[in-house]
Amino acid sequence: MDYTYKENNQNINNNTIDYKNLIAGPNRFVFKFVKKDNDFIHTFIEGEFLEKLGLSPSHIIGKSLHEFLPENQANQKHKFYELAWNGVPVNYEGYINGFHYLASLTPVVINSKIIEVNSIAIDITEYRKNSMKIQ
Repeated sequence: MDYTYKENNQNINNNTIDYKNLIAGPNRFVFKFVKKDNDFIHTFIEGEFLEKLGLSPSHIIGKSLHEFLPENQANQKHKFYELAWNGVPVNYEGYINGFHYLASLTPVVINSKIIEVNSIAIDITEYRKNSMKIQ
């Protein structure tokens, strides 16, 4: 094995570690969902922000919105999920257990078909508090 190979391999390993730190930060989480019949089923979720919300991956993975959110919140998010599933990138603000967040939904298209939606949610609670002070 030559030095160049070792160096490139080390860079790949470092990038993997950096990527994990990026998604699992204290103020964000990432998640994925697919559409099954008329429901959106969460297939992945990870990030420290979940703990702040009082949630864990086991509360969400394999479940639809209506299985872990109050009906009014689930209905509203379902509309955003539907837009994303139809190919429209969506950003929306949400509120769970005392925390405000900004979510971004990005459709994943393969062979002209949406196969899943990748998403990230970022804690904006402090931003919202500061905005309220200014008003």
